[in-house]
Amino acid sequence: MGLPIEGDTRMALEDARLALRKTIIITLKGSFEPDWFFNSRSGLLVQEWFQYQIAKNARRVEPGTKFKLSIFDVVGDTYYDPIAREFGDNLFFDETAACAVVAKMIGRQENGEAGYLDNTNKENILYLTNDRVVYVLWAERCWHVYASGHQNVWLHPGVRILCPCN
Repeated sequence: MGLPIEGDTRMALEDARLALRKTIIITLKGSFEPDWFFNSRSGLLVQEWFQYQIAKNARRVEPGTKFKLSIFDVVGDTYYDPIAREFGDNLFFDETAACAVVAKMIGRQENGEAGYLDNTNKENILYLTNDRVVYVLWAERCWHVYASGHQNVWLHPGVRILCPCN
């Protein structure tokens, strides 16, 4: 199944228990250096494992690069398997795209302002191609970025999932 496009915001993916919030395009105005961003940003707590296993593997991104993604809200208790079945390969970011998207979105909501990332102490999730997941969370007046494996992760209503639109 292909991902829904903007305008289908009422569509709920029944088995996966997701509702499309928005489809957006993020354009990088300047180049993006993942290692620099995740190591030097104030107001950002980054898990060491994320830095060394994900950000270090991400490549530099050139100005003008565009990332199209869909943002979904979890609307009922679910876990990874039904989501993976629903989206297939459309669920996964590579390290470079995930880092660039997270950095750009945090930059737009630097102080926890409302925006596409949830800022109410609920997780924003990006699944990666290598059986890992990136979590972004606003808590204690700063952004937290961390990663882990995604097998059998239980998701509750309010969690937000970001997927690339291919």
